[in-house]
Amino acid sequence: MEERVEGIIVASVVEPISDTDMKAGFITVKTSEDDYVKLEVGSYTTFATLEEGEKVLVQAETLGSTGVIYAKSVILSERSAK
Repeated sequence: MEERVEGIIVASVVEPISDTDMKAGFITVKTSEDDYVKLEVGSYTTFATLEEGEKVLVQAETLGSTGVIYAKSVILSERSAK
């Protein structure tokens, strides 16, 4: 199921994948409704930033019935929190 998550990155635990610009790990986004959404980041995620404190818009997809939400793209929102 496709979904959009907009908010501020409050946690970012990502590591580079070998000698590439790709990263893998998780980010947590706090929405304007004070919900915390944990999103998996992987080799298929495109991103402008994964830095804590940045306001972002995330296009995501739930992976089957696993409950894991995979971030397909992470872009800066119009007004960054920094």
